[in-house]
Parts: sequence; structure tokens; C-alpha cells
Amino acid sequence: MAQAFSHDGIRSLWSQGEESKKLHFISQDKPSLVGQLNARDLSITSGSDLRYWKWSHLKDALCGDINEVAELLEIRCLQIDGKYEATKLKEGLFYEVHYVVMLKDNHTVTTPVKLVLTLPNGTKHESTKNLMEEPRNQMIGLKLGHFLAKHMSGDIKFSIMENGSAQKRGLVIIGALIVPNLV
Repeated sequence: MAQAFSHDGIRSLWSQGEESKKLHFISQDKPSLVGQLNARDLSITSGSDLRYWKWSHLKDALCGDINEVAELLEIRCLQIDGKYEATKLKEGLFYEVHYVVMLKDNHTVTTPVKLVLTLPNGTKHESTKNLMEEPRNQMIGLKLGHFLAKHMSGDIKFSIMENGSAQKRGLVIIGALIVPNLV
């Protein structure tokens, strides 16, 4: 089973990711300690179809105004993919990848989601997570796996999916984080 990261911990990491993006923008030739992708940086199946997804801004006391988030209105086939260039990470550190999400009160993803992390060498980490067990209306992190950033080139790819026949709603996609492994 995949781990979920606590509300306060993931909010703090998201803030650090924002700061890291600012620093990385200033000196793009240096590897970053934290990788962050906002919802718009991810490939969301039917993400541009307003029948299925609503794009808005999320306010958070610690993080301030978070870039656009995608709120799932209703869909059957849930698929969200992301990728991050391995060479942007600091060589020799252990990293973990998290999808940062929020579950609304009307959340209906009742069957476990599949989380997949694929490293540039083709190694895959797969797990499942039952979102019905997670708290509502707060930022949480869904851990996909961890890896050592050593002699890596190419993209680190990650996905969240659930393709059952039931309609799903109430999942808010904030983004993804690639952070140093904390344990």
C-alpha cells in the first residue's frame, strides 16, 4: 500500500518546492534539491474538457495562493501522468515522489488508485492507495516510491490511475513533488 504524507508535512514541502523553483529559476545550471510540478505541468486525461475538470486557484495559509489546481467534476477513466528530468536533481541523494492532492467532501473514488513510478532505466515501483481512508479538505501527499539519483539521465515518470466503471469526483490535483527521502 502507498503511504500518504501528513497535511502539515506536505504543506511545508510544497512551500519548500515553491522556494526551490524560484532559486532554480535564478541559477538554472545547478541541480535542485526539490522538484515541483503544478497541476498544469501534468498530463491529465480530459483535463482541458470543462465537463470533467474545473481549473481554479487554491488558497492556503502556509503556502499562499497555489498555482492552478484541477478539480475532478466527474469522470470514469482517471489517469494523471507526470515526468521530471532526472538531471535536474542533486546527484547522490535519495528522493521520493509524491502526488499532492486534496479530497473534497463529495469525493467518490471508492476503489483504490494505482500509483506508478518509473525510473529512467525502466525500473517500476507500483502500489495502490485507498483514498476513502484519507482526510477530506486538506492537502495530502500520496507517495509513489523512492530512488537514488545516481548516474541518471532521462525522465522520471509517475502516474495515478483508476479505470473502474464507477464515476469519480471530488479529487483535487495540486501537483507533484520530488523531495529528498525523509526516512
